[in-house]
Amino acid sequence: MGNIAEAGLIEEMQALATARGVAFTPHLRVTDEVVVDLLNRATALVYAPRLEPFGLAPIEAGACGLPVVGVAEGGVRETVVDGETGFLVANDHRAAAEALGRLLADPALVRGMGAAGRARAERQWSLEAGTDRLEAALADVVARHGTEASPE
Repeated sequence: MGNIAEAGLIEEMQALATARGVAFTPHLRVTDEVVVDLLNRATALVYAPRLEPFGLAPIEAGACGLPVVGVAEGGVRETVVDGETGFLVANDHRAAAEALGRLLADPALVRGMGAAGRARAERQWSLEAGTDRLEAALADVVARHGTEASPE
């Protein structure tokens, strides 16, 4: 699932999946409703961007009660709590497969991490939490610099 894919990548992944007997259904540029539906039916989100500065996908997964297996780079380290809301792994397919295998083998772990992800999404990443952080940051600037700061 994603917004874009490199030319030929989907065909390459489809051929690889077919050769290994794996069902593979890509979902590109889908509606929010489809994203929510897919996340609510999945066991885990495997998220492997390279140096993603933040990444909303792990937060969206958490909001749907879905644990994340994510590459421990960039902002993913901020949005996935290793061992609590999912697993942070090295940028290595074996490490990701091992973490995903742990989840597939343990439905109770999936439920627990999913519940923790949902709670964290509500507590840390809700509109209200973001508004509170922004207001606190603005109040800090005013406290440090006063209200007479020049817009220049």
